[in-house]
Amino acid sequence: MANNDNSFGAPFEFQDFIHTTPQTNVAELDVVTSVKEKSAGSSNAFEDAGPAGGETGKDAPETAGGSFWTFDYYKKFFDVNTQQVSDRIVYSMVPRSGQNYLETYIRPKADLYGPFWISVTLVFTIAVSRNMVSYLQFVDDKDHHWKYQFHTVSYAATAIFLYAWLLPLIVWACMWWQGGQSRLSVLDILCIYGYSLAIFIPTSTLWIIQIGWVQWTLLLVAVGLSGTVLLSSIWPAAQDASRAIAVPLAVVVLGLHVVMAACFMIFFFNATSSDFSPTSPPLSTTVHEAIGSTAASKI
Repeated sequence: MANNDNSFGAPFEFQDFIHTTPQTNVAELDVVTSVKEKSAGSSNAFEDAGPAGGETGKDAPETAGGSFWTFDYYKKFFDVNTQQVSDRIVYSMVPRSGQNYLETYIRPKADLYGPFWISVTLVFTIAVSRNMVSYLQFVDDKDHHWKYQFHTVSYAATAIFLYAWLLPLIVWACMWWQGGQSRLSVLDILCIYGYSLAIFIPTSTLWIIQIGWVQWTLLLVAVGLSGTVLLSSIWPAAQDASRAIAVPLAVVVLGLHVVMAACFMIFFFNATSSDFSPTSPPLSTTVHEAIGSTAASKI
């Protein structure tokens, strides 16, 4: 019997060994949980590190997506909100002492959204106002037939886009050529020039008033306000590029600003006889007269 007891004792000891198995399983679960936590922690750490390794995802610098020929490349030039555009429009025509318009409102995020829509709006404002001037001046003249001048849109668009998009490139190229590398980027100067035209949208509407001194007063006020902001924004960069060209460049910038505004007023807001065509006789009458004169000459 003793042998039998001993034979039964071994299984009891084995049962004691099995009794410790849940502890082993708990340990294994703890190890798995610890591995998962570490994996999650390393994943969060990788996300926090960001593309630069030491910067967080929120603080990581934005990179331009897409190539030069895709729309994604140009998204960053139109990424502005309503408040930014409003401030840039308002302060492009309100000089503030002690503040540089470029440094305060344009940088560090210049845009092309505002300049583009300001240019397009000014084109149609000038075209509509021009035709209203010609209509109001000669609406009671029965000797002439008024006609809408559709080519005014193409004339205005050519002048405005050349001034707002080509001239800034020339100014920037001059500063870059003299100074090696200008403080003023191409995007900065395009943005400044585009917003400088905002004041001429209400001015062109008021130019409908056909009183000489009123028109010239509006021109001087518009040029004085926007020209001051434009010149004060470009002047520091022009000085850094080359002091030899700073003053001549400032004179050219301000002079062309005045010439542009004067051309707008003189060319588009002084109605002439070219806006009208004489009231012509019916075509049938003209044809009969031509045939009669030809027959008489043969006789």
